Amino acid sequence: MAFTDNTNSFFIDEYGALSKTTDGGLIIKNTLPNEALAERRYYRVPLYVSAKNPQIAFSFRSNLWKTTNGGTTWGKIDIPKDTNNLVLGGAAMAISPSNENIIYIATRTFSLNSRRVFNYYIHKSKDGGITWENIKQGLPNAFIDRMLVHPTNPEQLWIVFQGRLVYSSSDGGKNWVNISEGLPTVNTTFRAIAYDDVRNVLYIGTDKSVFIKTGNNTPFRPYNIGLPNIGVFDLELDTQEGKIYAGTSGAGLWVGDLYGFIIPSNAVTNKTAIALNSMMSTYPNPVQNKLSINITPKNDSEWSIRLLNSIGQTIYTQNGQYHRSVEINTEDIENGLYLLEYQSNGERRVEKVLVQH
Repeated sequence: MAFTDNTNSFFIDEYGALSKTTDGGLIIKNTLPNEALAERRYYRVPLYVSAKNPQIAFSFRSNLWKTTNGGTTWGKIDIPKDTNNLVLGGAAMAISPSNENIIYIATRTFSLNSRRVFNYYIHKSKDGGITWENIKQGLPNAFIDRMLVHPTNPEQLWIVFQGRLVYSSSDGGKNWVNISEGLPTVNTTFRAIAYDDVRNVLYIGTDKSVFIKTGNNTPFRPYNIGLPNIGVFDLELDTQEGKIYAGTSGAGLWVGDLYGFIIPSNAVTNKTAIALNSMMSTYPNPVQNKLSINITPKNDSEWSIRLLNSIGQTIYTQNGQYHRSVEINTEDIENGLYLLEYQSNGERRVEKVLVQH
């Protein structure tokens, strides 16, 4: 589903029909032409609605379909075809929010002779779908489930393979880097991806939990405190309010705090919030024997940290100034959920820490 405002939204049902409501759901109308509905499609039909102009939307099936008038009419955008094989429907699509002429699509083809999936492709268009280039070189021949473009940099792209791999490109697909370190390698499938450009945090939803990557050179690590052990199929971020929304398989919609989001200590009551000016990063989490904390205060300000248990008792505290790395020995701390509080320069941040021996 994609909302344009409080009463207008596009959504796709379990049969692949794309519908729209303009009155908050009282009346729902199918918007796609019959030609589009008849096309082969992936069970989860990719949908994009422009944040700049909600009258513009894209739906990806065996071809790419676009509307510029809120779904009243749709135009077909042809995509590259394999001469001897049948396109099984668009697997994934990503459109640059900052330049909607830049489109990335992932497709799979079916061999009419061998009756099996034959190949996987990823293409890029710089002119709104008029021309396409193949950017698959350097990638495995595997099913691409999700793609995501940076909000302001159309050349930064991430792709998620169902086969437990995540790749990144910073040059629009000319070169690829496998960034899967830290993600589970067995008994799971990657289902969702989201990016917080304010704090440079990448989120991956899997069959079991959510993982985060906090920086270009750090591995992924679990970020599932408070979530049930169930598949996460969709992730949405509200970077201003500091919230992450996780759509699950059978357990409803969950909401939690974004990693690295802090609220000024003097502004809690009016619910205003700011981006992280002073940095504190922790690793690992969950922790067994030793929690490492890297502190980089703004303007080398003084800072303090406290580790509190579930009833609010302080079990560790330290004050300091300047950049510093702190290690907390957790060998003698009981298993459970703790709060790590960081304060510096009028800012306060609280992060959950799970101790598991």
